[in-house]
Amino acid sequence: MMRSVPSKPSKSTLIQAQQAPVHTEDIPHLSRFFSALADPTRLKLLVAINSAGRLGATECVKASGLSQGRTSVHLSCLTACGLIAQERVGRRKYYRIASPIVPELLQLSNVLVDDNITAIQGCRTAQPTAS
Repeated sequence: MMRSVPSKPSKSTLIQAQQAPVHTEDIPHLSRFFSALADPTRLKLLVAINSAGRLGATECVKASGLSQGRTSVHLSCLTACGLIAQERVGRRKYYRIASPIVPELLQLSNVLVDDNITAIQGCRTAQPTAS
């Protein structure tokens, strides 16, 4: 599988990440956060919203390839975890990235995957969750 090489994350993100220690009491929250990202549909929606800058609910349904109801569940999870924000314009709902850290998180993740693609492909324990 051919992958495009993402741009490297900004130096400020790397410095902030290095300066922020992870505490034992944060692990349950981190686990839930990464569970939100572990679902392929949620990740697909997050990438689509990030790429577009803002997507309407109808465009999110198209991007997910699922029904409106299932897509709504995934969008609610991403919103609850603070990854995306919802705004209403008239009767329409739009979704956008909630924090400037999210695009950098996606970039960092791509760098990690690129650096470890063979090991990731060979890992039998970590499997995508069902949508």
